[in-house]
Amino acid sequence: MEHTFLAGDADPLLLPAMARETVLRWAGRRAHDLETVTSELVTNAVRHGFGPPPGTGYVRLKLTADPPGRYELVVTDPGRSPGEPVMGLPDNDPSPDPDPDPGVERLRGLVLVDLLTHGLWGHFRNTRHERVVWAILPPA
Repeated sequence: MEHTFLAGDADPLLLPAMARETVLRWAGRRAHDLETVTSELVTNAVRHGFGPPPGTGYVRLKLTADPPGRYELVVTDPGRSPGEPVMGLPDNDPSPDPDPDPGVERLRGLVLVDLLTHGLWGHFRNTRHERVVWAILPPA
Protein backbone atom coordinates (compact mmCIF):
# COMPACT_ATOMS: atom_id res chain seq x y z
CA MET A 1 0.00 0.00 0.00
CA GLU A 2 1.47 3.32 -0.99
CA HIS A 3 0.16 6.86 -1.30
CA THR A 4 1.82 10.17 -2.20
CA PHE A 5 0.39 13.40 -0.81
CA LEU A 6 1.30 16.46 -2.90
CA ALA A 7 1.48 19.78 -1.12
CA GLY A 8 -0.21 21.50 -4.07
CA ASP A 9 -3.30 19.30 -3.70
CA ALA A 10 -4.03 20.37 -0.13
CA ASP A 11 -2.87 22.70 2.62
CA PRO A 12 0.36 21.10 3.95
CA LEU A 13 -1.01 21.47 7.48
CA LEU A 14 -3.78 19.02 6.53
CA LEU A 15 -1.37 16.30 5.35
CA PRO A 16 -0.90 14.65 8.77
CA ALA A 17 -4.69 14.27 9.15
CA MET A 18 -5.01 12.96 5.59
CA ALA A 19 -2.21 10.46 6.26
CA ARG A 20 -3.88 9.30 9.50
CA GLU A 21 -7.17 8.70 7.66
CA THR A 22 -5.36 6.70 4.98
CA VAL A 23 -3.56 4.53 7.53
CA LEU A 24 -6.79 3.93 9.47
CA ARG A 25 -8.31 2.48 6.31
CA TRP A 26 -5.25 0.24 5.88
CA ALA A 27 -4.53 -0.91 9.44
CA GLY A 28 -7.27 -2.77 11.25
CA ARG A 29 -6.61 -3.56 14.94
CA ARG A 30 -3.23 -1.78 15.19
CA ALA A 31 -4.83 1.38 13.83
CA HIS A 32 -4.34 3.54 16.94
CA ASP A 33 -0.60 2.89 17.31
CA LEU A 34 -0.10 3.13 13.57
CA GLU A 35 -2.11 6.36 13.46
CA THR A 36 0.11 7.89 16.15
CA VAL A 37 3.36 6.86 14.44
CA THR A 38 2.04 8.05 11.06
CA SER A 39 0.98 11.40 12.45
CA GLU A 40 4.35 12.01 14.10
CA LEU A 41 6.41 11.03 11.04
CA VAL A 42 4.27 12.95 8.54
CA THR A 43 4.20 16.02 10.80
CA ASN A 44 8.00 15.92 10.93
CA ALA A 45 8.16 15.50 7.14
CA VAL A 46 5.99 18.59 6.62
CA ARG A 47 7.74 20.63 9.30
CA HIS A 48 11.31 19.76 8.31
CA GLY A 49 11.27 18.25 4.82
CA PHE A 50 9.60 21.05 2.87
CA GLY A 51 12.13 23.73 3.81
CA PRO A 52 11.32 27.24 5.03
CA PRO A 53 7.77 28.58 4.52
CA PRO A 54 6.11 28.72 2.12
CA GLY A 55 7.72 25.34 1.53
CA THR A 56 6.22 23.08 -1.07
CA GLY A 57 6.82 19.45 -1.60
CA TYR A 58 5.40 16.02 -1.04
CA VAL A 59 5.14 13.30 1.53
CA ARG A 60 5.24 9.74 0.25
CA LEU A 61 3.70 7.21 2.60
CA LYS A 62 4.18 3.47 2.25
CA LEU A 63 2.75 0.84 4.55
CA THR A 64 3.60 -2.82 4.35
CA ALA A 65 1.60 -5.30 6.41
CA ASP A 66 3.17 -8.68 7.06
CA PRO A 67 1.07 -11.30 8.80
CA PRO A 68 0.61 -11.72 11.64
CA GLY A 69 0.21 -8.05 12.60
CA ARG A 70 3.63 -6.57 11.74
CA TYR A 71 3.55 -3.21 9.98
CA GLU A 72 6.38 -1.31 8.31
CA LEU A 73 5.74 2.37 7.65
CA VAL A 74 8.03 4.43 5.41
CA VAL A 75 7.67 8.21 5.09
CA THR A 76 9.69 10.04 2.44
CA ASP A 77 10.00 13.83 2.00
CA PRO A 78 12.18 16.12 -0.15
CA GLY A 79 14.72 16.39 2.69
CA ARG A 80 15.28 20.12 2.30
CA SER A 81 16.41 20.75 5.88
CA PRO A 82 20.04 19.91 6.68
CA GLY A 83 19.34 18.23 10.03
CA GLU A 84 18.39 14.63 10.67
CA PRO A 85 15.62 13.27 12.89
CA VAL A 86 16.54 13.04 16.58
CA MET A 87 14.56 12.20 19.67
CA GLY A 88 13.80 15.14 21.95
CA LEU A 89 14.64 15.60 25.58
CA PRO A 90 12.53 13.84 28.21
CA ASP A 91 9.59 15.78 29.68
CA ASN A 92 11.37 16.21 33.02
CA ASP A 93 14.41 17.89 31.42
CA PRO A 94 14.90 21.26 33.20
CA SER A 95 16.19 23.12 30.13
CA PRO A 96 13.83 25.69 28.60
CA ASP A 97 11.59 24.70 25.70
CA PRO A 98 13.12 26.13 22.48
CA ASP A 99 9.66 27.00 21.13
CA PRO A 100 8.40 30.39 22.35
CA ASP A 101 4.77 29.19 22.05
CA PRO A 102 4.04 27.11 25.16
CA GLY A 103 1.00 25.59 23.46
CA VAL A 104 3.15 23.82 20.86
CA GLU A 105 4.50 20.42 21.85
CA ARG A 106 7.76 19.69 20.09
CA LEU A 107 10.69 17.32 20.33
CA ARG A 108 8.58 14.50 21.76
CA GLY A 109 7.17 12.88 18.62
CA LEU A 110 10.09 10.56 17.97
CA VAL A 111 10.07 9.54 21.64
CA LEU A 112 6.51 8.28 21.05
CA VAL A 113 7.60 6.57 17.83
CA ASP A 114 10.47 4.91 19.68
CA LEU A 115 8.14 3.64 22.44
CA LEU A 116 5.46 2.32 20.08
CA THR A 117 7.97 0.59 17.80
CA HIS A 118 10.17 -0.74 20.61
CA GLY A 119 13.09 1.14 19.05
CA LEU A 120 12.53 -0.28 15.56
CA TRP A 121 12.80 2.93 13.54
CA GLY A 122 15.47 4.87 11.71
CA HIS A 123 16.25 7.18 8.83
CA PHE A 124 18.54 7.62 5.86
CA ARG A 125 18.99 9.72 2.73
CA ASN A 126 18.27 7.90 -0.51
CA THR A 127 20.13 8.41 -3.81
CA ARG A 128 17.87 11.40 -4.61
CA HIS A 129 18.81 12.97 -1.23
CA GLU A 130 15.25 12.57 -0.01
CA ARG A 131 14.84 11.91 3.70
CA VAL A 132 13.39 8.48 4.37
CA VAL A 133 12.15 7.63 7.86
CA TRP A 134 11.00 4.08 8.55
CA ALA A 135 9.25 2.52 11.53
CA ILE A 136 8.23 -1.06 12.28
CA LEU A 137 5.35 -1.88 14.58
CA PRO A 138 5.88 -5.43 15.80
CA PRO A 139 2.87 -7.69 16.32
CA ALA A 140 0.77 -6.72 19.34
